[in-house]
Amino acid sequence: HYSIVGAKLLRPNSEYHVAVTNQDVSEPIRFSLAITDASNVIEKQEITLNTGETRLVPFAIGDIPESSYKLVAEGLSGLTFKNETDLEYQQKSFSVFVQTDKSIYKPGDTVRFRVLVLDPNTKPLPKADSISVHINDAKANRIKQWKEGKLVKGVFESELTLSTAPVLGAWTINVNVLGTVRGAGIF
Repeated sequence: HYSIVGAKLLRPNSEYHVAVTNQDVSEPIRFSLAITDASNVIEKQEITLNTGETRLVPFAIGDIPESSYKLVAEGLSGLTFKNETDLEYQQKSFSVFVQTDKSIYKPGDTVRFRVLVLDPNTKPLPKADSISVHINDAKANRIKQWKEGKLVKGVFESELTLSTAPVLGAWTINVNVLGTVRGAGIF
């Protein structure tokens, strides 16, 4: 008679979507949808669907802590029911990508790179406006750093000109975003 579909994973600082369908009930059905933890309602919405109607219901999930969460669906009129399912909390709320202009560099080359900070929907992470970046050589010496690199639409761009006699080997670009450190081997 009805279907309610939502993702199993719940991430902080993201949007969570639930698809609700009234398949063959002749009268409109009023639904209540909620995301809860052990003692609180995190967000709740009520919708009414006509016969054969489907709606995607978005939930704006804030900076929630690690806990046990549930999706609770309830039929309030037309069909009365109450179902709940456990959701898995997933801390990862953003991704960091480091991109360079070449795969191998020679002494004296200029390394041009950019760092992308994206949410799970591949959009710029709204709560990050600056990042910390530093480049280490193959012997873990810090060669250059940007303490407050400004993100423009989720992107930080910069460059480093290598000396004519640099330490050879695998260098890394290390990025700190909102207290999370990520590193990428570059050359």
